[in-house]
Amino acid sequence: MLSVFTIRGMNDSPYLKILLLADYGASGGTRTYVKQLLALYAEKHVHVSLLRIYKDEEIDRLCDAYGFNCFELSDIYQASNIANLRWPLQTLLERHFFKTFVRNIGADIVVASVGTPELFLGATSLSKHSLYILHTYPGKGAVTYKRLLRRLINLFLIPRQTKVLTVSQYSKQKIIECWGLMRREDKVSVVYSTMGPAKGMNNHTQSEYKMVLTVGHVVDYKNPTTWLCMAIEVNRKFSELKVHFVWVGDGLLLEEFRNKVNELGASNYISFVGYKSDVDKYYRECDIYVQPSRIESLGLSVIDALRHGIPCIVSNTGGLPEVVVDGETGWIIDSEDFRGFANCIESLLVDSQLRDLFGQQALERYDAFFSEKRWSEFMWSHHTSIMEV
Repeated sequence: MLSVFTIRGMNDSPYLKILLLADYGASGGTRTYVKQLLALYAEKHVHVSLLRIYKDEEIDRLCDAYGFNCFELSDIYQASNIANLRWPLQTLLERHFFKTFVRNIGADIVVASVGTPELFLGATSLSKHSLYILHTYPGKGAVTYKRLLRRLINLFLIPRQTKVLTVSQYSKQKIIECWGLMRREDKVSVVYSTMGPAKGMNNHTQSEYKMVLTVGHVVDYKNPTTWLCMAIEVNRKFSELKVHFVWVGDGLLLEEFRNKVNELGASNYISFVGYKSDVDKYYRECDIYVQPSRIESLGLSVIDALRHGIPCIVSNTGGLPEVVVDGETGWIIDSEDFRGFANCIESLLVDSQLRDLFGQQALERYDAFFSEKRWSEFMWSHHTSIMEV
């Protein structure tokens, strides 16, 4: 079984052994989370074996630096197409394909960090001690008998010693509802994500130039249509203020919205800049952060804005109201109310003292709920608690 994997840096260790199953993209929050987990395990002197789906040179370098093992899963996935199969067949085949591997690794804890609901659930169910970290939430499904079937199978596949972690209270309630865990709510816990050390407040109060920033993939659920409408509305009223709206991130709709901006003749104040490796540069330069998403399990980009001391205007969607306190660190608006977003932006543009107040309170909220220290302590406590079950 082990021969189908590419094994990197195998070594022996007397310490706690963790098998980490990682599902993430080329960029974004789930990728950042894996790097944070690896750093935490290195700090705790844990022996780690990482299994990932896609080749990733940066993660390879991190594993080499920490002395961790890294396994390629491409061979087994190409042979079985597990990743492309629909639930529940995917989950049942995972139990079959990973059974020998999990046993041979001999991990004390199996941890899955996933952005795809139920991916790797079959593998984590093979371990006596496992954590299933889900960065989003499962959909309900349209047909009643399918929902009941999902609940029955997941009750079997999520043994009592398995703990499910997620990133917001909103996601927790969705998981409990969709997976039928109403009588086992204690199995699901929330650990708010972190974006690292606080950066401090931006100091642009006297600057004539103002930036309104959004960071994320340019896709439909991030709501670029409302974002574009609010930018046009603000410029119509405040063209003399030199407000520049910037969206950082790639995505399927990137070129479409770049073309719309050009057709509107608005490229002098609206920019879809695409993917940028140095996103911090944009946070340092911006004055107001906006996130009008229709779906958002938590909102890492908004958390990043908090740690830079930036007031945030977000939609009343998913976990976003858990990040932003309405009237204290920013405002919460209906996701389709572009005029509501525009009015809040205007209020902050003309009142530098209010911007500073919201920015300072944003930093305080980051320190209280999303700090690196808090995340590390909470995450490690869940690792140790499942070993006591």
